Amino acid sequence: MNMEIICIILLMITSYVHAEVTCTNDANCLYSYATTLSVDCSSRDLKIPPCFNKTSDIVAINLRNNKFNHVPTNMSRNIEFLDLSHNNISDNTSLQKYKRLRHLNLDSNNIKADSFQNVTRMSNLQFLSLKGNFIDFDGYPNNLLAGFVSLYHLRINGLPQGNFADMFPNKAYSLKILDVSGFDGSCSISRLNGSMFDKFNLTHLNLSHCNLMHIEKGSLASQRHLQFLGASYNERLGFRGFQSIAHDLQNSTIKVLKLKKVHCTFGLGTILLLNHTAYLNKTLLEELYLDSNRLEIIETGVITYHLPKSLRFLSLGDNKLDNGIYVLEVSALQNLQTLNTGHMEC
Repeated sequence: MNMEIICIILLMITSYVHAEVTCTNDANCLYSYATTLSVDCSSRDLKIPPCFNKTSDIVAINLRNNKFNHVPTNMSRNIEFLDLSHNNISDNTSLQKYKRLRHLNLDSNNIKADSFQNVTRMSNLQFLSLKGNFIDFDGYPNNLLAGFVSLYHLRINGLPQGNFADMFPNKAYSLKILDVSGFDGSCSISRLNGSMFDKFNLTHLNLSHCNLMHIEKGSLASQRHLQFLGASYNERLGFRGFQSIAHDLQNSTIKVLKLKKVHCTFGLGTILLLNHTAYLNKTLLEELYLDSNRLEIIETGVITYHLPKSLRFLSLGDNKLDNGIYVLEVSALQNLQTLNTGHMEC
């Protein structure tokens, strides 16, 4: 009888010890030191976090492409850079511990919007990437990012009924770069309106691959300091979207405008009209991309009168243009350095 009791006690102790295993020494992480100490534990098939050496000195940790289902709790509270992308994380509660974080990548996990709403007081965070999360949500919860007062660069899925402004309780003028492109995430925003951006003062906005069909005039009018706008690969937007963009960004600081493939692949050739480009000459645009739009005709006067003289790079590749009068008009662009007409169809 005594032997049976001893065996039971030993079994209980073994189970307890196993339950208390919170980290592994077999991760073979790479430690490197430049000006700060960083640790690379990516792609190691980990379910349990590594037992970090010199924990208090670590500033950057890469745990990308593992099998974590929660944010590890044994990392240095001094870390400023953390990559947990491509895991299975659904429990993000312990993020609260790491208040010095400035860069956080959580792409491609199982994080729900209502769960992430509980993450507050991340006052030092400047870069946040959440692409590939919030899969079952149509919109953003109110005040989702209320505690992110220093946020500069946000990457997030474009939700079908999502209003970007809903994520913040007040003006979010620290946010300068907003990337909702479906190129490396998911984006299903069919329509833009002005209320989506009225809390921001952006310099870069990426709306490519978003299934965008309509841009209401005035949607982007508040973004006077926008320098880069990407709206490529929205195949149902058409040049009418160009018209709204040109209207809204007149007298703005726009430098780069990308409108590649805003028409579907098959169909009749398209025409770029004067009314599509009106107001564009009231910008200091330097780069314009109109590739892959089945473009066949550019109305006389578009290049001479509507394209700004500040233009240095014009890309018209993969279209159907022939040697029309537009070739002669290009000489009016006094600062043009590059005209790309590669892969033209006959």
